[in-house]
Amino acid sequence: MHRVRSHPVVVILAVALVAGCGGAASPSPSTGLATPPAPGASVATALPTISPTPASTPAGTPTPVPTAVSSPNPTAAPTPASAGFIAVSVGNLSICAIRTDGTLACWGDNAFGQATPPAGTFVAVSAGEAHTCAIRTDGTLACWGEGWEGRMTPPAGRFITVSVGGGHGCAIRTDGTLACWVENGGENTYGQASPPAGPSTALSAGPFDTCAVMFYGALACWGDNEQGQAAPPAGTFTAVSAGGSHSCAIQTDGTLTCWGDQYRERPFLPDGTFIAVSAGDDHACAIRTDGTLACWSPFYGALATPPAGRFVAVSAWHQTCAIRADGTLACWGP
Repeated sequence: MHRVRSHPVVVILAVALVAGCGGAASPSPSTGLATPPAPGASVATALPTISPTPASTPAGTPTPVPTAVSSPNPTAAPTPASAGFIAVSVGNLSICAIRTDGTLACWGDNAFGQATPPAGTFVAVSAGEAHTCAIRTDGTLACWGEGWEGRMTPPAGRFITVSVGGGHGCAIRTDGTLACWVENGGENTYGQASPPAGPSTALSAGPFDTCAVMFYGALACWGDNEQGQAAPPAGTFTAVSAGGSHSCAIQTDGTLTCWGDQYRERPFLPDGTFIAVSAGDDHACAIRTDGTLACWSPFYGALATPPAGRFVAVSAWHQTCAIRADGTLACWGP
């Protein structure tokens, strides 16, 4: 997550949920994250210091404007070698992925320890602004990274999906109910940590807003709605992803719909039917039913040019990563 992000949660072979803004946007910061782990290699990815970007970074919230959190001298985390992955989540300045054996690999900025995952095996992971959370194989949550705001204190219980945003996180319990939290001592300013009652099937946290697909298929969004990102359309859906100041979802017929800042006057969605979608900061990507990728952006053409091939998972923010059908990882962007 970026200037504070809602990184889409990625569940095994599911939507990487695991985000733009009105008017002219500033170029996305160059972070050098687009270098995924390669078999037999251990690479340290040094990330430059970035300056705060305008309101188009993790959420469209003008007041206060979220800023990118970066250490004056970011510490790079080594990227462990692995031949295959089953889930990936792109955060603000770091990326985490789950290997085929269930262990975690994280790389990028490690100034707050967000790229130093715990040991153990996991089934889902979500990278946020400067912290990351994952679901262990026993269903419990583990969070790590920036600790001074207490973001590493998730609720107890067992969960099936998790998504962390700029200063909050949400997860779906095994009974389908939603649980959300803010950093210790933090404030639920926009109501981003006040989910609706009832069971849900999919979840995605943005910088200061969250959206979920409820059990009956309708969308529910809560939190910051400055750019209309928390005002979803009617209908029934199978997947949702909250981006910077916009959100996207897949309808039950497989077609895409997006709402929020970028989509008020320019409906530039790709045609076709899709199985997964991830809204980034200033772009979005989705996986078609044939496994190919489609990406789009009103500002950055490079972000909207995905690699060829067939994929099973995708996660976008400033950069984008996707898992190919053979389990290898492809990442691109600044």
